[in-house]
Amino acid sequence: MGWFGLNGFFVFLILVHALIGIFGLHRMRVRKSVENPDSTFTPMPATITPAGLELDPDTPETLDNNQVQQNNS
Repeated sequence: MGWFGLNGFFVFLILVHALIGIFGLHRMRVRKSVENPDSTFTPMPATITPAGLELDPDTPETLDNNQVQQNNS
């Protein structure tokens, strides 16, 4: 850091962050991601009404029963 004078620390930070970013981009290109076919997550708004909740096909018959029944077909 002595080579760059007063701005040595900032030059060091820029170089380190650039290397981390290049490594991250390299890993994203090299590693293949696997799709999860079992994923059935559907985001719902926090302000959903009971009528809107009835339209969700994964909602159980009663809201007291928190276990969602899954079809094994």
